[in-house]
Amino acid sequence: MNKEGNNMKEVKLTQEQINAIFDFTRKKYVRYYDVQLELVDHIASEIEVLMGEDPNLSFDKAMYKVYKSFGIFGFAKVVEQKGSALRKFWKRRIVTFLLEYFTFPKVVMTLLLSVGFYGLFWILPLIAMDTFYWQGISWGISWGMVMVLQILYFKLRKKRKEEVKLLVVESLEGTQWMAVIWLWMPIYSIPVGQMDLGYALLNSLIFAVFSILIYGVLFVFPTWLEDEVKTYYTHLRPQSA
Repeated sequence: MNKEGNNMKEVKLTQEQINAIFDFTRKKYVRYYDVQLELVDHIASEIEVLMGEDPNLSFDKAMYKVYKSFGIFGFAKVVEQKGSALRKFWKRRIVTFLLEYFTFPKVVMTLLLSVGFYGLFWILPLIAMDTFYWQGISWGISWGMVMVLQILYFKLRKKRKEEVKLLVVESLEGTQWMAVIWLWMPIYSIPVGQMDLGYALLNSLIFAVFSILIYGVLFVFPTWLEDEVKTYYTHLRPQSA
């Protein structure tokens, strides 16, 4: 954290002072621990520079001076910018994850799922023998997939409940659910009562991609999150004095 310059005294903050910065960020309504870590790292570094340049400057005054440099909105803008950046980061990763299933060898899984749903969409109308019943079955399948996803996901979330609030976690959870809703909506834009070859193929592909996304939400994205959290804790946690 320390920076040295000509005629500048080297200053290293104590752990008590580091803790004071943590308390200060919480008092300024920074709820997320990962954002607190970044802010503490930055603020501590700036305080060390200011106190090194002016030995008469107290820790409290130096901290207030650094805080003023964040402008009228204080830390709120930092949290907003960090949240926006993380959401964009997760969106890119989710899109990349889905696109992988349209390239070899994973495209084989997409094709197999599509064929399976295609067969289902041709068999069920024959069983239902009525447009109204088929529409109910189709809606029931899609709603059932979402309900299963919610139940399994919240069970996993409860199992890995964090002791601290992390923006990196919240941003992924919000982004992946937006992806689920975005992908689910086209299902209801399709006139399920008119299931000719074109609609059956389109529905089959949508349900296949939707199933892949469910798999990602339950099993792949949580591992991304664990890796990301480990990265934050490894690189940003302030060291004891």
